[in-house]
Amino acid sequence: MEVVTYTFDAFRTDIAQRVRLLNAGLRDPETTWPGVLFLDIPEGLGAEAFEIAGISEEDKHELAERTLPDRIIARRARRFCWAMPAWLRGDRPQECLILVFGERGRCEVMLAFVSRAAGRGPRLGPWQQAPFGPGLRKVSGLFVDPLRQALDEAATNWPRLPLSRGQRRRLGD
Repeated sequence: MEVVTYTFDAFRTDIAQRVRLLNAGLRDPETTWPGVLFLDIPEGLGAEAFEIAGISEEDKHELAERTLPDRIIARRARRFCWAMPAWLRGDRPQECLILVFGERGRCEVMLAFVSRAAGRGPRLGPWQQAPFGPGLRKVSGLFVDPLRQALDEAATNWPRLPLSRGQRRRLGD
């Protein structure tokens, strides 16, 4: 089995494509995405789904503050993507699917608006970083902060990769 080694950008691109492909297979017009935690782990790519539709605020906090961070630490994740359905409030509330990507020192959010029509599954619009802005690093929230903190702990368990000759020179070795 070949293990995929990701950069942050490659991880973001791969997950966004996988989510779009998974969504294309949805046929039931009433289907709502679960929350899905994608992890870049030493063994490759991991994913786990969590039913979040209709859960209580207490259960939402348990999921965000304990369950998901525990998974990140136990699986020794280097990066995560938390995918979840949401509603953007405004003059006209809009259903969307949000992807929160994180690694140590970096967090970005993308969203795709969901369109629904009778007799077919939900369709995703194009991925966009608005209204958040490209390269946004200061993302915060219930399903962001605890996951980013868990990465710091999980990262201490990653095996150190050998340094290149150039890296050793810069460090004075």
